Amino acid sequence: MLNHNYRNLNIHSTICDLPLHDCIVALTCTGEVVAQKFEQYSELPGVIVLNGEKVVGLLSRRKFLENVGRPFGVDIYMKRPIKVLMDKISSDVLILDETCSISDACQSALGRRPECAYDPLIVRRHDGALRLLDLNPLLLAQSQLLSLSISIVQQQKEMSESLRSAWGDFSASLELQPVLDGILQHLDDLIVHDSAAIYLLEDDVLGVKATKDTPATPGALPPASPVNDDLFGAVQRAMNPVIINNTATDPRYVGEEGPGGGHSWMGVPLVSHGQLIGLLVIEAHKPGSFSEEIAALAHIYANQASLTIQNASMYQSETQRVREMEALYRATTSLVSTLEFQTLLERILSSALDAVPNICSGT
Repeated sequence: MLNHNYRNLNIHSTICDLPLHDCIVALTCTGEVVAQKFEQYSELPGVIVLNGEKVVGLLSRRKFLENVGRPFGVDIYMKRPIKVLMDKISSDVLILDETCSISDACQSALGRRPECAYDPLIVRRHDGALRLLDLNPLLLAQSQLLSLSISIVQQQKEMSESLRSAWGDFSASLELQPVLDGILQHLDDLIVHDSAAIYLLEDDVLGVKATKDTPATPGALPPASPVNDDLFGAVQRAMNPVIINNTATDPRYVGEEGPGGGHSWMGVPLVSHGQLIGLLVIEAHKPGSFSEEIAALAHIYANQASLTIQNASMYQSETQRVREMEALYRATTSLVSTLEFQTLLERILSSALDAVPNICSGT
């Protein structure tokens, strides 16, 4: 049987992560052989019965003991092939692939006839080997996953509140730099990390625009390093978060290492209207800090942050354009006010001729 800790289960766990038993007997073996196995292995829930290489049934410990314990049961079954007992008992053999989810396995097992619903089930491993799974650990695992799901829902509710608060703060400012700083500030409420940075694309060049260390671990990681083409290309191709569990062993990472050596790195794409506009980089000094669940949360956060960044960038560009037009207007007004009318006309004509030189040749 495999050693198992139910607390290590997650929402992606399958029945191969549960305690499995290896016990196969031939249809021709006697009841004494089966009794010896049950006595030798106290946790064994049953035996898989084969006729040659074909599965013909499953004999549970409970049904074996029930029938042998009846009057004359020992005389009838112990010395004779277990085929005699198999012909008498009712058995719904359920064989599931090891990749079957715990929830689906529970539904399939309990969907059998009432007299067979609590029998063990057979798990087929990737190499074709057959193992037994007792219903009790399967139900315990389902209970653990239910508790985990409730906890995840509660966490998501709290995260939604944090996100709602963050979006409100983002909307309060249209200046780009305060928006970038606010995005990194609110990230502390969602994901445990040690440093973060925002990179934005400008004229196809990726540059760092904002960085932040967490107060608890200042200097735990080196300053934000330029994101090389391999890493940026990986994020750009996937358009999903890219995780490096240990930067010391991944050749794509070429930045400096902190005092502790290798660390965790995650690059999350910033996308607006289907276009990649930058990268949110999150780092933690402990290797293996970022799971797929954390990456999914970071992706949701980055999607909303991208819209805010794009709005702030558009506002900044429009503000700059207005400032330039105002400056041009002031310069033009000053020029007009200091020139005689005839001189102004001559300068306008000269500028027009410079702009369209072919006028002079009449073509």
